[in-house]
Amino acid sequence: MQQPVSQDDEAASQVNPEAAGLIAHTLEQTVAEGRLSLMEHELLPFFERLGCPLPSYQVLGREPDEQAAIRPNLLGRPGVLKVISPQILHKTDVGGVTFVDEVQPASVASHAAAMLAGLPEALASSVRGFLLEERIPYQPGPGRELLLGIRCSSEFGAVLTLGFGGTYVEALDAALLTGQSTVVIHPSLTPTPVARQKLERSLFFRWISGSIRGVEPLTTPEQLHLDLGRWMNALLQLVRAVEAAGQRVEECEINPLVWAGGWIPVDALARLGPPLPPRRSFAADNLRRALHPKSVAIVGVSTRMNIGRVILRSLLDAGFPADRIFVIRPDGAEIDGRPSVVDLAHLPEPVDLLVLAVAATSVPAILEEVLQTGAARSVLLVSGGMGETEGGKSIQQRIFDLLETSDRSQRPVLIGNNSLGLVSLADRVDTLFIPKEKLPRIRTGLHNVALVSQSGAFMITRISKLVHLSPAYQVSVGNQLDARLSDFVEILREDPNIQTFAVYIEGLRPGDGVRLGQTIAQLVGEGRDVIVYKAGRSSLGQTATAGHTASVAGDYRLFAELMADSGAMVAEDFWEFLHLLQLSASLAGKELSGRRVAMMSNAGFETVGMADNYSGADYHLEPARFQDSTRRRLAEILVQAKIDHLVTLANPLDLTPMANDEVHASCIDAIMQDPGVDIGLFCNVPLTPSIQSLPPGLLPRDSYDSEHGYARRVIELFHRSDKPMVFVLDAGRHYEPMFHYLGQHGLPVFRSADQAIRIVGRYLEARLGHRQR
Repeated sequence: MQQPVSQDDEAASQVNPEAAGLIAHTLEQTVAEGRLSLMEHELLPFFERLGCPLPSYQVLGREPDEQAAIRPNLLGRPGVLKVISPQILHKTDVGGVTFVDEVQPASVASHAAAMLAGLPEALASSVRGFLLEERIPYQPGPGRELLLGIRCSSEFGAVLTLGFGGTYVEALDAALLTGQSTVVIHPSLTPTPVARQKLERSLFFRWISGSIRGVEPLTTPEQLHLDLGRWMNALLQLVRAVEAAGQRVEECEINPLVWAGGWIPVDALARLGPPLPPRRSFAADNLRRALHPKSVAIVGVSTRMNIGRVILRSLLDAGFPADRIFVIRPDGAEIDGRPSVVDLAHLPEPVDLLVLAVAATSVPAILEEVLQTGAARSVLLVSGGMGETEGGKSIQQRIFDLLETSDRSQRPVLIGNNSLGLVSLADRVDTLFIPKEKLPRIRTGLHNVALVSQSGAFMITRISKLVHLSPAYQVSVGNQLDARLSDFVEILREDPNIQTFAVYIEGLRPGDGVRLGQTIAQLVGEGRDVIVYKAGRSSLGQTATAGHTASVAGDYRLFAELMADSGAMVAEDFWEFLHLLQLSASLAGKELSGRRVAMMSNAGFETVGMADNYSGADYHLEPARFQDSTRRRLAEILVQAKIDHLVTLANPLDLTPMANDEVHASCIDAIMQDPGVDIGLFCNVPLTPSIQSLPPGLLPRDSYDSEHGYARRVIELFHRSDKPMVFVLDAGRHYEPMFHYLGQHGLPVFRSADQAIRIVGRYLEARLGHRQR
């Protein structure tokens, strides 16, 4: 059976030589004409060479005597006559398509003349001839007309789209949930099992294969996979054949692909564009040195407090060796105990990281000096404003010109511009220009996170909220003039201690979507997590990100689907991003074996909230069924506590406010030992007098850090268990110390039961769903 396209599909990666030669010859003509399209009559022979089912067709000339010799397989049958003109790409819109009831030379000539007469003079004169096709008998309607297209985005390359076709496709796409009307598939980021699952879950696939009640099947699911796979591979071969000829398919669409005992194209068009420029490369080891530097130099440090001075102090406060920090100042003044070096040429050695905390206008001259002297292996550009023009060129273009004329193996890698800095905890590196008084540096808690952000402000605001963990790496990528977001993720993947990669993206550079997706797939295959947030989803959001980072935001749905296909968790909002990050970091090393969740609280509203939210639009948890032995043990605990008459053994389990610290801990222990429980969600409303939850000294015998209190008991249970547990402490400011105490000991703790179970559901769906697919 032929599979839908995938990274393992050899048929999709090899282009039919005869078909490729045909396209190459056609492209010679289009280039000579300055034309950026392949018309239907030029595409049909290519698909014919690939063995795709097509209507019988013939290309006819413009004049009546060129329309006389009609092929026998078209004579006497109903036909469709279409104008051929490079200026008429949407033929139906201008009256460039007509039906011929019975194909004969005279009837064809008559219809051709009538069409020419009906066109505006400028268009009529552009008509080169006509395409005569047999009229395919089909019944229009849902499931009988499909849209099949391929779009080559600069970020992701070739991406296939398949779904309902015909004139109603836009209305269906707007009305249905994502993935129901149309499906997006990438040849290298969407694995074959994922592609099959996406197709089989879509409404159009279920409609065609008769999986919807009352709808007669047109074909079997396996035959449908075979037919669609053949057409998707044909479009991929078209893209590769055009690339081999030195051009690029920007978009090719077959709409509709109709059902007539098989899937037949009724119309086809491809738009062309120039090849994308090659990616500017640098030595990867230079980026490693930027993240793990042994020496740092700073340009732009003032005797008064400025950005450069803050960076210097950040490095010193982080514990970076003072004798490996070089301040570049022409006057040689001593700053914060560090003597200055008068210029880059006087550095004792090439530094691993050079920080330029100077105005944008000063950057090109300094970079030119760096290239001449070999003074640095990496350069961090803090300043924005690279669009300013001097001497007819923007600062950015002047920098590009310098890089183009430099030796790749010798030149430094540039980070930024508009970078807020980077942090590498293990290397005692902190080049953030935010003072510690504004952003306290927390170096306790979990360090198994790498935070890579295109926005420095987003990065530092997340860090300020991550009170229970401190990311080992914090990288503000900025405008990606040179080093790109995907480059950082690839290098950071080399650190086996990083469990969670949290990535904020505003725009991707050409080819970066594929590279990022491939790295994500590798990370997820290694059992690690990648959480992504993409800004610029709406037209207004795209305008805002373009103004902020000078990056193109791109198509959000395409981005979200392909990142999810690669295995990333795509956060829907800032809150979800932060809490998926915290949950992932806290559950590192826990065994994620299934979706069977045990839920418990001492408040009825929380048990109801969890019960209402254990299943959502994009996740599904299964309430665990406690084994008899677990139920007996829970009953014994409740009897000993004399609250058995208040509690009904169920899942969710409502312990009522009468349950004390020991009861909570004992029930958690019993539940998590049940083989039928994969994950536990345990909530506690700490206002009840039965729970020790207050800061020490407010009430006698009520302290959250009591040896026998709830907090210490659940901390011990969490670290003892191989299974994941999640906790909720729903209360106000009095209970902040207890909340932070749990978090600082590595527990994933939330403030609301309904939000917690939704985040747990999303997390497990991403981890388990991708693993199963």
